[in-house]
Amino acid sequence: MRKYVTFLLLSVASSLVGGCRSALVLEGPSADETLMDVLGREPAADGADSETLVRELRQACLAHPHHAPTLVAAAAAEVELGYPERARAKVEQALALEPENLDAVLLSVRIAAETGSLGAADRALERALRLRPDAAELHDAVAAVRYLRGQYQQAWSSLDRAAALDGDQALGWRIAYHRGLIAEARGLFEQAVRHYDQCLELEPVHEPARRRRAALVALGEKGLVPAPPGP
Repeated sequence: MRKYVTFLLLSVASSLVGGCRSALVLEGPSADETLMDVLGREPAADGADSETLVRELRQACLAHPHHAPTLVAAAAAEVELGYPERARAKVEQALALEPENLDAVLLSVRIAAETGSLGAADRALERALRLRPDAAELHDAVAAVRYLRGQYQQAWSSLDRAAALDGDQALGWRIAYHRGLIAEARGLFEQAVRHYDQCLELEPVHEPARRRRAALVALGEKGLVPAPPGP
């Protein structure tokens, strides 16, 4: 769980800790060190690691209530453990501190989407895009919401925009995965597998892409869908 949450946060935006410090200068470095210490520890061998991580991050929030990255990290952990309302409160607190915090915006969109509040996700993205129109991460998130609405062509166009803005291609694996989802939803299974392959080339530990690719290949072998290319 600890490793997954760390991966999740880094995938949401690259500025979780290093580039997104609190405006309270005296608190920032200490808060950053606390957060990195919590996220950097080795996962526990037993199954209690998820609860331990959430508890440690809650304690970090109490110690540093004005440090947006800590609030976002705690919210991400709450989401993964199934506490979206607790996560929502922390995200809103983070956004009150730093309205342009991409991690907080994108996590708020994820919470809204996962709880069926696509309208709230749209509004959050509209506000964020007014502040950060050239943020590739936001256009990728717009694509995700449009995908959930079944607006596949619009979602693809948003991914094109995200890719054009992603100068260092840090989001390449996510964009490829989302293209795979869209292609799969449209019945373009060979294309979907190619995009999942691209995602896995860029991010070999991305298990959702690996699982979806394997499922399509298995269905192809059974003749239930056109057989995608093999590995």
